[in-house]
Amino acid sequence: MGARYMIPIHFEAYSSTAVPLDEPRKRLGVAVERRDLEDRVFALRTGERWMLPDGEGVSPWVTHEKASEPSRAASR
Repeated sequence: MGARYMIPIHFEAYSSTAVPLDEPRKRLGVAVERRDLEDRVFALRTGERWMLPDGEGVSPWVTHEKASEPSRAASR
């Protein structure tokens, strides 16, 4: 497909009796490392955000900061 980045989701969202909960993430990690794609594949954990910088030549990164909370006035 020609995508520059990959952000797989739902690793720990569903429990299966056939596969340990951490197995899909481990398998992906091995495949990513084997293909030297660490700078292109971001398997986020709950609460993480993927940040794509505006500038050329700057790599994206993952942040553990919480997303901003909506104001109380907006939720009324």
